[in-house]
Amino acid sequence: MIPEEVWYFFVFPWLAFLGAVPAVVLLYMALGAIATGSEYLPGFKSSKSE
Repeated sequence: MIPEEVWYFFVFPWLAFLGAVPAVVLLYMALGAIATGSEYLPGFKSSKSE
């Protein structure tokens, strides 16, 4: 049986990685919504001005 400290040394980085994946996706979607709402993206602004 492996020591508890060694087990946590391997488990905690995986928990941080698995938690960071949906966090990055949500952050990407939130930044896209903010950029679209504030008309920062030029593609949306040009279609609205015409």
